[in-house]
Amino acid sequence: MKTKLIFFWAAIIAATGLWAAQPQVRYVSSEGDDANDGLTESTPWRTLRKLGEGLPAGGTGLLRRGDVFFGQMKVPAGLSSDSPTAIDAYGTGPAPEVCGYKIPKRDAGTWKPVGDKLWQIDLSDHSLFDGNHETEDGNVGFLLIDGRFFGQKSSYKKKQTPSKQWGFVDDYKCLTVWSEENPAAAAKDIRIAVKMHLMASGSNTEVRNVVFRGTGSHGLSVADPSHVRISGCGFLEIGGSYLEPKPEWGGTRYGNGVQLWRGGSDVVVTNCVFADIYDVAFTMQGPNPLRSWENVHVVDCVVTNCTQCFEVWARDCKPGVGYRNCTFNRNRCIGTGFGWGYDVRPNPNTSSPILAFSLDTDVCDIQIADNYFAGSRGTLVYKNPGGILLLPETFEIKGNTIVGPVDRPLANRVGGKKFEACKAREAEIRSANTFREN
Repeated sequence: MKTKLIFFWAAIIAATGLWAAQPQVRYVSSEGDDANDGLTESTPWRTLRKLGEGLPAGGTGLLRRGDVFFGQMKVPAGLSSDSPTAIDAYGTGPAPEVCGYKIPKRDAGTWKPVGDKLWQIDLSDHSLFDGNHETEDGNVGFLLIDGRFFGQKSSYKKKQTPSKQWGFVDDYKCLTVWSEENPAAAAKDIRIAVKMHLMASGSNTEVRNVVFRGTGSHGLSVADPSHVRISGCGFLEIGGSYLEPKPEWGGTRYGNGVQLWRGGSDVVVTNCVFADIYDVAFTMQGPNPLRSWENVHVVDCVVTNCTQCFEVWARDCKPGVGYRNCTFNRNRCIGTGFGWGYDVRPNPNTSSPILAFSLDTDVCDIQIADNYFAGSRGTLVYKNPGGILLLPETFEIKGNTIVGPVDRPLANRVGGKKFEACKAREAEIRSANTFREN
């Protein structure tokens, strides 16, 4: 009888929601311990790895302000749009950082001489560096030497050798740099950005008040998500590694701030800062997308020293699949094309705030409105000359302030029979925006 009563009351408690819910908040601090329970500020976890393993779907992970967390943040998809998995900050001070840099130790033995003024470090040997120990990948995007960017990467496949200070090459395991003296003596602070997404997530996720810094890959890349919110974040010092998803693509360097790959819906990026990115701050791209990019909005962000600010690239779309109600509005874009990536990329002519590299779709509902574009090195729009010749009328560009030479063409020129039509479309866009001289 007693056993029956226990089960009876357990059923009542479960049915009425009185059973104590599993705590959904986890704390992480650089002074924490992964042996802790992570449930309070006084018992935080220490690593991003533990957070990824222990954060429940629909829970909230809180990173302590002022701390730097090396490695990759992986979070589970949320339960629904009303119960997302969230990442935020706690405490006082600057926003917490998720950082991908490998930082060689300041010891002469860290670097091995391998030729005339050539020095090598094995990036799979974790005893040689601090910082990011989450990957052994040695596909380097750039070096940050005493706060300065060096992205001049030689081709390992073409057997090229670096030949000037801080030029480098890697075989995806060992990094070789050119230096007049041992790098440990030549610089006080060396940071190596390697290929690794700083954040991997899925649908029903929200990220607030976190800085993502120092990778040769993407800051945040997610494929075909639903309900994603990114606010108050920074995406800094990103890109330059070789892509190589296929052998024939071996020479492509890449790296974006936020990427929506092959579709996505209900995505909002707001009040974020993007700076010093090899490619583009925000992109919606991919071949044969799984579905449309729909209700995607980038608003009230600041973009500085990136090669491009906003990209659409869609290829081999099925009928009816493309861009629906996507906007890039009220953003401030400064110095496009004046970042570190311009001087080391093979196609610097693509440096434009708006990159429409491919629009192989019959649905293109995109609006670029009320932005401030100043100090761009290239034209306002770059179109792939071998692809689209015109931006469709549903690709609206209006109400923007463009500061620069007022007589500069709005887009890279195309020839052929549609040249006059391109001129007419450019005149239409010019009349819908405000232009100012520098």
